[in-house]
Amino acid sequence: MGISVLLALLLVVFVAYPIFVQRRIVELRQMCENSLHQIFAQTESRYDLIAQINRKLKDYKEYESGTLEAIITARGGKITPEELDRRDEALRRSMGVVNALAESYPDLKASGLYSAFIEKADHYENLVRKSRMIFNDTVTRYNVFVQQFPNNLVAGVLGAREMNKLYLSGDKDKRDYPND
Repeated sequence: MGISVLLALLLVVFVAYPIFVQRRIVELRQMCENSLHQIFAQTESRYDLIAQINRKLKDYKEYESGTLEAIITARGGKITPEELDRRDEALRRSMGVVNALAESYPDLKASGLYSAFIEKADHYENLVRKSRMIFNDTVTRYNVFVQQFPNNLVAGVLGAREMNKLYLSGDKDKRDYPND
């Protein structure tokens, strides 16, 4: 009976546990991919908002629609954290263009169009911010699982590596700041 218990224990350690770790890695990796796609969906909504305001602002003479149109058409690309950073920078530039236009045309700033645009832009920005937090939390769970012993032994054999979190381009230096 002692040998059968030992064999059962070895079977669990060398067969069942690696299967468990592999399944958990797949689950966590899929959760990371899903949360990254959620961010892209929210980003697409922001681009659609920029396209909508671009169409409505064409009535203003001397309007520089070229900048906004270039940003709107530049939204292609593979879904990666780096692509998200590129898109966020483009969207920040487009918001600057809209705000500068509103300053140049006080009647635009006073209109309901501009205030509705700003309200919607804030809404989408908050959704993206929440989606980024969810992504970073999910990546943290994945990274902890992959790094913990004995999971790291199985993860190393499976080729599972740490994933990178998302940082806004202005936040890259802040990640090393102490949290008081």
